[in-house]
Amino acid sequence: MSEAALVHFRGDAALHFNRAIAFEKLGRFEDTEQNYKHCLELDSLYADVRRNLAIQLERDVAIHGAWSVI
Repeated sequence: MSEAALVHFRGDAALHFNRAIAFEKLGRFEDTEQNYKHCLELDSLYADVRRNLAIQLERDVAIHGAWSVI
């Protein structure tokens, strides 16, 4: 996704959600998590984000252990 889009639509939760999905497909899991969390800051009730972030954090625990997500 274009960084220019962030300049114009910084407060758009859907933009950050889509960025997170794109980063996940690229294997950039830190960026994935960061974008999901930012999306929740913008819209705390975004159910798809909550689900995907939970899956992401579960994956982190499986790979790195529990201390990595605390």
